[in-house]
Amino acid sequence: PAAALRRPRPAAGDSGRRNPVARPAAVAAADGATGWLCRFGLDGQPYSEIAVGMDPLSPALTPAPDGTGVWIVTPEGPAAAAIAVTAPSAEWLIAVSAADQERLLVWTSLDGLPPDSGMALVEVDTDGRPQPGGLAADLRRDGFLAIPEGTERRFNLRVGPALEMTLSLQPGWNAIALPLSPWLPSPGAVFADVAAAPQVWRWDAGQGAYVPAAFIEPFTGYWVYADAACRLTVRGTRPSRAVLSLFPGWNLVGVERPRTDLGGLVWRPAESPAAALVEAAPASAAGLRPGVAFWVRAGERLELSLEPSE
Repeated sequence: PAAALRRPRPAAGDSGRRNPVARPAAVAAADGATGWLCRFGLDGQPYSEIAVGMDPLSPALTPAPDGTGVWIVTPEGPAAAAIAVTAPSAEWLIAVSAADQERLLVWTSLDGLPPDSGMALVEVDTDGRPQPGGLAADLRRDGFLAIPEGTERRFNLRVGPALEMTLSLQPGWNAIALPLSPWLPSPGAVFADVAAAPQVWRWDAGQGAYVPAAFIEPFTGYWVYADAACRLTVRGTRPSRAVLSLFPGWNLVGVERPRTDLGGLVWRPAESPAAALVEAAPASAAGLRPGVAFWVRAGERLELSLEPSE
């Protein structure tokens, strides 16, 4: 029954915007891999509506019946099942309609999923980016996701090897940059162990100003305020794209592995949120470390590719 299920965090957002049709992410077959299946349903029936999964031999797409309340978005149309070739990771786009009443999106257990993998639902906008303040659920931890009445929501359903990183935060402002994509990307979810209402800011290089962080992305630098020293463990998966998007001037970013330089670009440690101090900060002999944000200066708009994490 719904009353026995545990509500995920963060709280719901408030967007009913429609997303474009998107194809499940391309995946490569993994030798010797076994398949798995996860079924989704509405209002306490996690086996009755749609299914996603992987099969080493038989990828398949099954059309959805008319009038269904939840479906998989594909270029071929709404699907009731989308089975990919077995691989370490994949993505699907799930749509849920709750026009007349609140609906509970539920799912079967993930017993068939490899134990070192995770799965998450994250609400996305029309560009496929996490919706600020949107709904999200860690499928290994949560039992259901409540869809508010009168809305249609779109979710990125992501599965992949689970990564974990532990950071040591000091009292005051800390410059961090994650080398992974958090399962639940809202600041409130990522930094729940730091504060009930975390203060998280990012540097908008295009505007040349700090702005509140709407969600946490890999390789983007953030200033996080901690009332006291603490250790923060963040869980997620490998980013789908290891790229630094740099604007002319100073950018607050991070790296995927230890480095001694960044393609010859000038960089400085992030020692203070005050942007005026960037020029005066000396480069560190210790180099660039994952988990720590730093300033890097670009002379033009750049998309700097990073090597995949090992």
